Amino acid sequence: GSRHALKPDLVFSSGGIRKGKDFRVTWAQVDIAIEVKATWLELIDQAASYARCMFAAPEEPMYLYRRFAMVFMFNHTTMEFSFAIFHRSG
Repeated sequence: GSRHALKPDLVFSSGGIRKGKDFRVTWAQVDIAIEVKATWLELIDQAASYARCMFAAPEEPMYLYRRFAMVFMFNHTTMEFSFAIFHRSG
């Protein structure tokens, strides 16, 4: 495993992110991760990593685990857009 934090190119959150000097977003706050890469293989691999992170982070305030994770993927080489939906049960 990597010791570096995963950082999507963009994220969508329906609320609760505060900007400031020490601006950080937790995986529990991420509703949709957005990634831009040159190949579909890289995109799918990275999307699956983001989904695992979103599944591992319980959502506040009731600390429930999400059932699905969504990742938007943009291939800048082919100028194509797609999305992946990962479900907790596989």
